[in-house]
Amino acid sequence: MCRFLRKFATNAILASNMMLLMLSAVNAANAPLLLADAEVEELQLKTPSQFKISYQEKGKTISVYEMIPEQETLDNWTQMISHQVFHNVSDENPNTLIDDILKMFEPVCHSLQQTNYFTGKENGYPTTLRAQQCRNNKHTGESQTVLYKAIQGENNLHIIQWVYRYPKNFVAPVLSEQLNYLKHATLQSISG
Repeated sequence: MCRFLRKFATNAILASNMMLLMLSAVNAANAPLLLADAEVEELQLKTPSQFKISYQEKGKTISVYEMIPEQETLDNWTQMISHQVFHNVSDENPNTLIDDILKMFEPVCHSLQQTNYFTGKENGYPTTLRAQQCRNNKHTGESQTVLYKAIQGENNLHIIQWVYRYPKNFVAPVLSEQLNYLKHATLQSISG
């Protein structure tokens, strides 16, 4: 496990969410969401329609934002978007980080499949976009697909995830809308 995950795995928010949730965003309106990074960069997201903020916590080392469909609850949801900002983490390889997250998930799902959609730089920032599919999650008893996007900013590490849960052994839905959403979540430099 990379140094980053060892450091933050003790954080109660990350520990509980890392294995089961993995996703994020924020903003009740359907306007662009801008999360400032100490006046150096902004993560730009558009809030999906029909979603509501279900949880948010801003801390010194980690900030977490979660959204679920308007008609669902935190106890009973089918989709969740989360955005986790790890403050003052500036030296992680997003590709290695997602590898480590997927390895953490292996004990929960023996039939784990993954697809790498992009690894490289977006707007000059190291970025990885991947999908993971589990046909039988031992903790939830359901199948799930998780789309991950990790972006290493100058000061902060951003992980955006879209989790889609569905009945066990159900054929995975096509997640083109969700994949497109993550493709458009970008970090932009705002320094002169």
